[in-house]
Parts: sequence; C-alpha cells; structure tokens
Amino acid sequence: MKQPQQIDNELKENGYTIVRDVISEDVLTGCRQEIEKIIEENDFRGGFRRATELSDILKTIAECKEIESLKKRLGYPEAFLVRSIVFDKTPNSNWKVAWHQDTKIPVKSRFDVAGYSGWSIKDGIVHTQPPVSVMESMITIRLHLDHTPAEAGALRVVPKSHKQGFIQPEIIKELTKNETTCECRAGDALIMHPLILHASSPAVNPSHRRVLHLEFASTPIESPLEWCTAE
Repeated sequence: MKQPQQIDNELKENGYTIVRDVISEDVLTGCRQEIEKIIEENDFRGGFRRATELSDILKTIAECKEIESLKKRLGYPEAFLVRSIVFDKTPNSNWKVAWHQDTKIPVKSRFDVAGYSGWSIKDGIVHTQPPVSVMESMITIRLHLDHTPAEAGALRVVPKSHKQGFIQPEIIKELTKNETTCECRAGDALIMHPLILHASSPAVNPSHRRVLHLEFASTPIESPLEWCTAE
C-alpha cells in the first residue's frame, strides 16, 4: 500500500496517482445496482451527470469516510463537492474522448466578472472557465466500480501536464507523446488534477466501465459568483 507521502508526491509531481482498494466489494455491488436502476429508469446512455443529486446511495459514497480520509491525506480536508458524474462504457455507448483538460466550473448564476469566460449551460447548470488558479486548487477523485484495464477504455493521461496551466490546442499533440494509461481495478481511486491532459479510447470488448467521477473545490471564487455545489 502506498504511504501518504508517496501519494501526495505523485499527485504534485505527476498530476495523478492511483490508490488501491479504497471501496469494498459490498459497497461496489450496491453502487453498480443503483447505477443500473437509474440508467434504466431514465433511459440514460453512457452514464449521467448530477449523480449525487439523483441518488442518496451515490451521495453517501461521495461523503464516506474513505473519501474524507483521501482528501485529508492529500491536503484537501475542507474541499467540497461541486460535480458528480457517472461514466459507463457499454456496447450501446462506447465512446472515445479526445485529449483535453477539465477547465470549467459550475456556478449558481452568471455574472460578468473579469477572468471568467466561456459561459455555457450543462444539464441546467451554468458553467464558466475561471482563472487558472481556481482550477489548480481543485482535485478529482474517480472511483472505479469495475476492473478497467487498457482494453476496457481506461483513462490515459500526460504526466506533469497539469503544471502548464491552460494548454493551447496546437501543442497538445506533442505533449501526448508522453502519455500513460491508468489501469485500475474495481475499488481503486484515480486521483488527478483537473488540468492534467487526459483522454480515453473506446473499449475493445465493451461490457461495463463504470466510474464515479467526483470533483472537489477548495477555494472561494470572485463575488458575486458562487459555486454550485453537488452536496
């Protein structure tokens, strides 16, 4: 098992780290059943946003002692949840994700404030690109509910790319020569900075690749803007 200092060092230096066996099999089983139910009832394909708002079970997982412990070990004890998404690659929804950074945050309402741009609305929530310092203060925890080897469409990342701020599209191709694949087992957590370049390929033989994606913020944003939290 990785020691807390190793986890912290990997996250700071490379922009990501994998912590094994964070969630037990009993909890994973309950999560998978809950996700199947939500997808069937709502005719979702490929997963769904606002996961912790749609499910008390998924909300409980996002707030469980294991996640709280991870946040403390990484130096984010007061971080609060701002986005929760379920991703699932299946035979009917087996997509490719191009190289990108996560660069937008959810807010309660739009106000034209210096440094905030790229306004959009996703699932009824206003999003904006904040100053780079806001993104640098965030952390993402991706809980894997299924075994996710490379052939299952595991996330690929470019180590250290989180240190380059907002990356211009014309240099992404050069940076991705140094990519690595984050293979995980069911119960593992992939922890990463939102600004790390990441992508994923379609699964070779899709069955399920379920991930509970949780984004946490830890800093105020410019008033009158307010975070739209997922708690």
